[in-house]
Amino acid sequence: MEQTQLPQGYLHTRLLTHIGVTRQLCEAAMLKYEENPEDCAPLDSLQISLGNIRQSLSSHELTLLASLVCELENLIQAIRMETIHYHSTVTDIVLLSLECIQSKTKKITEGSFEEVSEERLRQIIASLQMILNSDKKHHQNAVRASILVLDPTTQIEHIELQQLAMLAPPEPSDSLTQLFTHYGVEKSADLEFFSSLTAPIEARSQYWHGRSERILRLALEMNHHAHQPVDPTQLAAAVYMHDISMAFLPLDILHKQGPLNRNEKRILHGHARSSYEMLHRMMNWEEAAEMVHQHHEHMNGAGYPNRLTEKEICDGAKIIAIVDTFDARTHERAHTTLLRRPFARALLELNRETGTQFSRYWVDIFNHIIRNPDQTKLHVID
Repeated sequence: MEQTQLPQGYLHTRLLTHIGVTRQLCEAAMLKYEENPEDCAPLDSLQISLGNIRQSLSSHELTLLASLVCELENLIQAIRMETIHYHSTVTDIVLLSLECIQSKTKKITEGSFEEVSEERLRQIIASLQMILNSDKKHHQNAVRASILVLDPTTQIEHIELQQLAMLAPPEPSDSLTQLFTHYGVEKSADLEFFSSLTAPIEARSQYWHGRSERILRLALEMNHHAHQPVDPTQLAAAVYMHDISMAFLPLDILHKQGPLNRNEKRILHGHARSSYEMLHRMMNWEEAAEMVHQHHEHMNGAGYPNRLTEKEICDGAKIIAIVDTFDARTHERAHTTLLRRPFARALLELNRETGTQFSRYWVDIFNHIIRNPDQTKLHVID
């Protein structure tokens, strides 16, 4: 009997779906191992999943991508054999590599061969081999180099605080004016005042530079995608003001590398109430003030300051909680590596807290817009 020939597009779609599902299994296994490195069971699962991806890529003659997966398998095996030291940055490398593999496969299946740089893939493979061949003295440098090859944007730029402090409050840019118009934000003297506060606030810490506008864009887009259950003008005000009291905290607390003690936590947790009171004293911003007050509450009641549960927390606060955390994860500096956490890890960590810290409904909306920036106003996510 003559065998039916499946169309090439169908095969490519199946390949991409298979890699996407298997990537999720790999990511879950890697994060589980990171939580308990004494348990090697997640590594067994990870190696099986990686083997499946490699076989699928090889069967479609995507040999360079298959070679990249093979090096990941070698890396996991080296961790199992304890020939290289495991550190959480190795998880970042695995996550970034899987993201790269899925992205490149998608471009190839869509016929975008010119966008797939074979030279870049070879550089990634070489960086993984460098980790495997490095001695103890050079291991951490090899890991850092590999992360930077995988995602050059993870290296945080040094910003002189003195230079930032000298910046005058910026005039609303054309792009910001267009953003307000697109999302229906009503400009006012109050809102311009809130916006003008961002420069001195962001100058307080080199890790905050540019965060207000990044968070604003994400928050407004999430609200827009959900057909604006939150007044966009109130939401914009809340974004600008939600962390204003943080700027008055001691730098020793803001930049502390280890865990905060009980008194430091008490001081830090007080910022939500202080920021709320500043905004609440002004007329016509009660809704924004409530968002500010609640943006550190958790869906399961474990947040602060009032241990509210999901039904008691307003939508604006739920939105700000998500975008604020995501921006912190993607722009914070990892203390041991001086690198920002990569996008893939931030997304996974945020989704892992869905239903406990974050609203499942709003995380689903966030996932959609962050994975489909071309369909939104988020043309570039810095």
